[in-house]
Amino acid sequence: AGKNPLKAGNALCLSPLVEFAEPDLINRFTPAYIPSDPGFQQQWHLRSQETRDVLAGADIGATLAWELTRGSRDVVLAVIDDGFELSHPDLSGANKIVHPLDFADMDADPSAEGSSGDLHGTPCAGIAIAEENGSGVVGVAPGCAFMPVRVSFRKRDSDWVQIFDEVGRRADVISCSWGPPPVWAPLSLALSEKLHELAERGGPNGRGCVIVFAAHNYNAPLQDPANTGFEWRSASDPTGALRFTTEPIVNGWAAHPGVVTVAACTSLNRKAAYSNWGTEVSLCAPSSNGHPIDLRKTLPGLGLYTTDNELRSSGFMAGSSFTSGFGGTSGAAPIVAGVAALVRSANPQLSALDIKRILQETADQILDDSADPVLGLRHGTYTAGHSHWFGAGKVNAGRAVLRARELLLAASGAVRGNPRADYSRVYLLLPQDSGADWLQALVSSGQWARTMWTVGFSADDAGVGALARRTVLAINPERWGADLDKWYAEHYPGTTYVAAQAASPQLLTEYLGTYAVPALIAAQRANGGASQSAQAVSGKPRAQYGRVYLLLPQSTPAEHLKAVVDSGVLVRHRYSVGFSADDAGIGDLDSRTVLAVNPEQWGADLAAWYAEHYPGVLYQPLRADTADHLRALLASR
Repeated sequence: AGKNPLKAGNALCLSPLVEFAEPDLINRFTPAYIPSDPGFQQQWHLRSQETRDVLAGADIGATLAWELTRGSRDVVLAVIDDGFELSHPDLSGANKIVHPLDFADMDADPSAEGSSGDLHGTPCAGIAIAEENGSGVVGVAPGCAFMPVRVSFRKRDSDWVQIFDEVGRRADVISCSWGPPPVWAPLSLALSEKLHELAERGGPNGRGCVIVFAAHNYNAPLQDPANTGFEWRSASDPTGALRFTTEPIVNGWAAHPGVVTVAACTSLNRKAAYSNWGTEVSLCAPSSNGHPIDLRKTLPGLGLYTTDNELRSSGFMAGSSFTSGFGGTSGAAPIVAGVAALVRSANPQLSALDIKRILQETADQILDDSADPVLGLRHGTYTAGHSHWFGAGKVNAGRAVLRARELLLAASGAVRGNPRADYSRVYLLLPQDSGADWLQALVSSGQWARTMWTVGFSADDAGVGALARRTVLAINPERWGADLDKWYAEHYPGTTYVAAQAASPQLLTEYLGTYAVPALIAAQRANGGASQSAQAVSGKPRAQYGRVYLLLPQSTPAEHLKAVVDSGVLVRHRYSVGFSADDAGIGDLDSRTVLAVNPEQWGADLAAWYAEHYPGVLYQPLRADTADHLRALLASR
């Protein structure tokens, strides 16, 4: 009575008479964050579930990003397009609409006008910023402010300079789902310089404006100075009517180095057949599929579900203020714009160029080894991290926002990571080239679930932390190419070091199940009080590194451990994984990330707990109802 049950369990495990000891915890389950908007269930690009037409990993990881931020009203996302149905409930809300502009009628009312055929801006805006209000759909960045900007597309270069100058001073992010056909369409020097200026110094805080452009829908190269003949179809042409470009091709907007150029992929993680391509593509985002030449041909993939016009124009779906048929790179661009707005919301100190880099560095490198159905080209793989079809890959909102928060916390200096109380840690250290079969050996032994050791691939992470009792069980230590015993004595004095040899995963299973615990107890007793000096317990990292700790509930069943291994996330990213909330937070490191699986099972608000005891930790909850759900959740990272 009165004892911490976790500490009591750890203490009992040290006795040779105890096989395992763990607290009998009450399980509390809650689902992952899900918006209350009913249309969210149809927005596969935000959260996908496996069906005939959708892959489980086709989404952008929006729900993971929303655990950290759903956007700030201080961040303004502008959509420049043909008009907006501003009376739509999903495009309104308290302080939602800011700085509305109309450069078509030269006033401050950018509402759609049926006589002008305005129908494009409303669905684009809904994808990016639709309000979370319990009805309709939800945007990628529902909490951000919306700046609607109506234009006509018959403007001179001097007009565009004025438009971007005015919008770029007020907006953090600008989304543009339009551009020229595959012809010679370079930007003027004045307009090119304006985009450079805004990318570097624009926006309300002077840190740059993220300018997002759709790559467009002709299955054409964005630049081809050697073109002598390219066949394409305009959306306004009747079926069978084709056009032919015999001059060099350049899309000056999408090819500008200061913008984020977005191609489209499908709900099956393949290239959208219509999507333009080239070295200028920054990244891609989910959208519809369709044949770029023959509209009678049906190609696999779903459209995007978003807001639609109803009052002032016919819209995309008659009789409804929503449509499931929107798409093209017009749908992909506002997805990326919404993610950029989330990133700036998570870390307002980032520059626009920082945000572009984060979007690219955290993208998912989806693959498509099939041939283009029209041109026969194969550009769905990556060279030096870039694909002509997908750029750096498919935008990943969860990882991008997580990276932004990591950078914010690292800059804050709140990184001490001193343990709130002394405790004993056993870290099972695997060689960095260990595959999934070695991890499966841990599960098969049953010892991991019983002893709740921390497991990982970092020799430094096994030694850090101002703890009096730090034990490292190193499997096949010779594969590190150094004498690890001496290395720990030099860099992490006070560490109790135990080496174990296993020629195969099967022998590792046998060792862990039979010999490991007695060997650890003997080593800890032999080490005695040698680790009690101030120097010995310091556990200062010899060099800065970033740690990601996958924190599992202490009542995690074996099938969930197997799901963690089967997901491949440990082999891909070399996370540390364990059952100690303290162990996940300690260490004088600039970057400490905790991915907490089903954190409600700890019976406390872990986010607040980390903020109090381990300030500087970047905390991200992961909620999974079943082992299969956990496997899929981790596999998508």
